[in-house]
Amino acid sequence: MAANPEATIRELFPEVDEIQDRTIREKVVQVWVQVLQTSGWTDLRDVPKNERIDKVGLVQHVRGVTQAARALAKIAVDLYPGVKIDMDVLTAGALLHDASKPLEAGPKGKTPLGKLFPHGYQASYMALQVGLPIEVVHIIITHTRNSSAVPPKTYEGLLVHYADYCDSDVLNILFGLKLLLQF
Repeated sequence: MAANPEATIRELFPEVDEIQDRTIREKVVQVWVQVLQTSGWTDLRDVPKNERIDKVGLVQHVRGVTQAARALAKIAVDLYPGVKIDMDVLTAGALLHDASKPLEAGPKGKTPLGKLFPHGYQASYMALQVGLPIEVVHIIITHTRNSSAVPPKTYEGLLVHYADYCDSDVLNILFGLKLLLQF
């Protein structure tokens, strides 16, 4: 691992620096550093988005979701009076929504954690452990219907959920895979 893991995380995820609240920003970096240190990966750039789409890296997907959620939030706030979005919570949740993936699957396949826990649970637990706001944890746990019995209940959670599904389906079309979108 790099001599300065915090600098590595900031380099991989420059959107971290969009978080205005220093405490939230540092805790997001802390979670990713813990993921890197406890996963079977030496470089997060080597982690694929998932087992079906291994030609796109997890880092690229997380950045895509974060940028899309931020863009959607700006549109919602600009166009709809009364919509209030905490951009720090939104950005932190988007950056951490898939932080469990390097712990759920290693270079040789699914880990015991990945076989036994629903996706996102470990990242949610880590976010709680470092003291991130429960609104960030809510985003992580509700970003996919595969890990939550309840849908997102906040604007921030909803926007990350849709940004994640949109980014995933763009890649599904690109690689000729079945869409997550259902009618």
